[in-house]
This record gives sequence, C-alpha cells and structure tokens, in this order.
Amino acid sequence: MANLLRANMRESDVFARFGGDEFVLFLYGAGRQEAKNALERFAGVVERFNRINRHTYPLSFSQGIANSSATSHRSLDDLLDEADTKMSQQKNAKV
Repeated sequence: MANLLRANMRESDVFARFGGDEFVLFLYGAGRQEAKNALERFAGVVERFNRINRHTYPLSFSQGIANSSATSHRSLDDLLDEADTKMSQQKNAKV
C-alpha cells in the first residue's frame, strides 16, 4: 500500500504510517474536492492493482477526510481524530 501511495501522490504531498495498516496523507494546498479526486484516483489504482495481481487477499482501503486552512487554527491532533473517526465509520459501513 505504501508503494502505491508513494507512486500516485503529488511531489508536494506527504504521507506517513499512522499505525499498523493505517496511513495519513497530507495534501498540501488541496481543497475538499481535490482531496476527494485524489482518493477516487487512488481507489482506481488499488482496483487495478488487485485486478492485475489477483492476490488471495486483495488490497482495500477506507478513508476519512479532515480539512484545515491557515486561518482555522485546528490542531493536528484534532484533524487526525476527525479523519480517523470518518475512516472508521466508512470501514464499519463496508462490513
């Protein structure tokens, strides 16, 4: 998953392992729609990877988006909590 993320992000983006099988992707300067577009693009990349490689356990991902701006004064912890909550909700909806 890390290799797929790295190969399909902009040079200005930053990603890191958040814990276990969770990653955080910071899309510098991206608005909500740009973030959604990036996630849709990444979903296509994962789908193609699974179709081509046909592993016993295909890759999947759940996502949560939290937005901030230079004037919002939201802490990084607050943003991570919001994104993690949204990601967990999406993951639980898939089950």
